[in-house]
Amino acid sequence: MHIDQELIRFIADNYQDSGVIHEDYIKALVRKVMEQENLSSYIENIDILLSNKYTKEKGFMFYCPAVKTIVINYEKYVERQKDSSRDKIQNYIAFNCDLLHELYHVKERKISQEEYDLTAKILKLCFKRCQYIEEFQHTLSPFLKVKDIVLLKYLYAIYNKYYIFDVTERLAYLYSYQMSSQLAKRMQVEELEILWKIKEYKLYTLWHTFKSPTLYYLEKICTKQEFKELKDQIDGFILPFEERLNLGLDLTPQEFERVLEKKIDLENSL
Repeated sequence: MHIDQELIRFIADNYQDSGVIHEDYIKALVRKVMEQENLSSYIENIDILLSNKYTKEKGFMFYCPAVKTIVINYEKYVERQKDSSRDKIQNYIAFNCDLLHELYHVKERKISQEEYDLTAKILKLCFKRCQYIEEFQHTLSPFLKVKDIVLLKYLYAIYNKYYIFDVTERLAYLYSYQMSSQLAKRMQVEELEILWKIKEYKLYTLWHTFKSPTLYYLEKICTKQEFKELKDQIDGFILPFEERLNLGLDLTPQEFERVLEKKIDLENSL
């Protein structure tokens, strides 16, 4: 995945200059990514304080596509810092990792709506189901039909149980982990650089098999016709190793073994 060294430098320089996460920095980082990735059509607001309209959401940071808003509960972040055993630089990198993760979700929306390659096709299928949930969250639930409620509960259950295999999460985690590793490298913290790389390789090997976690997830949320069309499209291409690895598609047993060995080597290097 593309690692933006200019963005890495911007984040590292803020730590060098102030050493803290503050509101102006958060907004400057979001706007910088918006400008670089041309995301102005997908982010209209940056909400630093959690407000009542987001009470259905969990977590201290998320992207709300229905209102095109990045939400950061700064107070919850401060509380988490107090309860954390991590030191100052670890907390700084972790916050930026979380924010870059959410910003990548915005980029995924753009890819799904503006591009036409295999990645866009897979993202479209994931977001097709997500959109149903999002629309429900911003409408009056008493007007839903029984069949809609049943489908909604099913989609929630599938997502909660298998979300780590959702390629939208996989790609956002990979991007934020790789950026965090490069950030730690620039800040000359070698142990943290390796730890973030280990997180990346743990994600690759989480499924414990060379078979595709992405197809496993999509088969649960797509119609049979949607899944068949996607599978036929994938089978019709000879995809490079890195693309299959990033998208969570099938690897060969030998490829998976090499990835697993790399993870073990990183763990042993600490």
